Amino acid sequence: MRLSKIRDIVFIVVCPLCERDFRRFGIELLEKNGFNVKVWDITAALYPEVSERYIVPDPVNWQGCRVFDDISSASFAIARLDNETLIVTTFHYLRDRYHIWKAISDSKAEYVIYAADNFNIRMDDSRKTALFYLKKLKHLTLGKFLDRIFPRLPLSLIGIKPARLVLIGGRDSIKNLKLMKNGTEVICAHASDYDLYLKEKATSPRKSSTAVFLDGYMPFHINWTYANIDSPVKPENYYPLLNRFFDRVEKELNFKVIIAAHPRSDYKNLIDYFKGRECVIGNTVKLVKEADLILSHHSAALNFANLFYKPVCFITTRELNQSFKGASVRIMAGLFGKKPIFIDEDKKIDWTSELSVTRAYYDNYRNAYIKVLGSEEDFMWQIFSNKLKED
Repeated sequence: MRLSKIRDIVFIVVCPLCERDFRRFGIELLEKNGFNVKVWDITAALYPEVSERYIVPDPVNWQGCRVFDDISSASFAIARLDNETLIVTTFHYLRDRYHIWKAISDSKAEYVIYAADNFNIRMDDSRKTALFYLKKLKHLTLGKFLDRIFPRLPLSLIGIKPARLVLIGGRDSIKNLKLMKNGTEVICAHASDYDLYLKEKATSPRKSSTAVFLDGYMPFHINWTYANIDSPVKPENYYPLLNRFFDRVEKELNFKVIIAAHPRSDYKNLIDYFKGRECVIGNTVKLVKEADLILSHHSAALNFANLFYKPVCFITTRELNQSFKGASVRIMAGLFGKKPIFIDEDKKIDWTSELSVTRAYYDNYRNAYIKVLGSEEDFMWQIFSNKLKED
């Protein structure tokens, strides 16, 4: 089927639609290009506990969003989609989502893998010992074993059709994708953060003398509920250490520390964890552009630090370092040419080094995870729309 015949675009999501995702999915731009756009939310069908516990901080009242409460009704609706529809899959290929992938495969619609924001970094390192793997084996259940082998099964064996298109950001966005075959076409666009960068880079920054902390909502992130695991840090340990370090930054560098709150955070309904510091949600790109220093564990918002060539100080704690997120911090720091600082220690910090930028690291990171060298300088969903129209 020719892509130029596509009239309807259906995003299937496994997290309730929010204002951030409404913009990230370029819905208004796609509609301007003549497509009828819908979002089908299957969160409650797959993860009822998330649907019950999670309140979207920036909800969208948009009539194009349809919510499904059970797998059977979602699968039935998806399987009936016609050949003038293109499905955009925004979720990973996992065993607990098999019924959804099977329904997509049974439909007449083609589908595209949204991989533009795939942060395809292997978040483990060489510090794992034989004892670590023995402990993992001890806790291996049949369900976990099946979860591991499912993505490795041949698609034809379990009735899953390959993707027609893959929308990628950086060079490594395409790594380890399981749903591609020889006929799958790759659209080289960029990470969605690059759209925000394109809009923001033309504006004039104001002088601020700030250090911006890229908040990860670490003790409360909704991802821990999806994965049914404990958070990597306890709030009663984590936030006092953060604030002590922020005090140090403000004293030693004379920078005001501002919190770029995680887009899915809800600090308004929690105690004042940041001790009165300014906490801003929804304007991270501007905060980063105007900052003198970025503070982070690991975060997708480091894309902005990369694009504006901002120095990054990576921070961790003993508790975080020993958790399943410890390697993520170490590896991300290495990608920027840095080593993480343990903020529960009182060692002297070489601020000259922390305020430095090695452009070779930044350029390599950009090509790998944000934007392929030489790809179009246009908004992501415009690049996508042009591809559909020209086919």
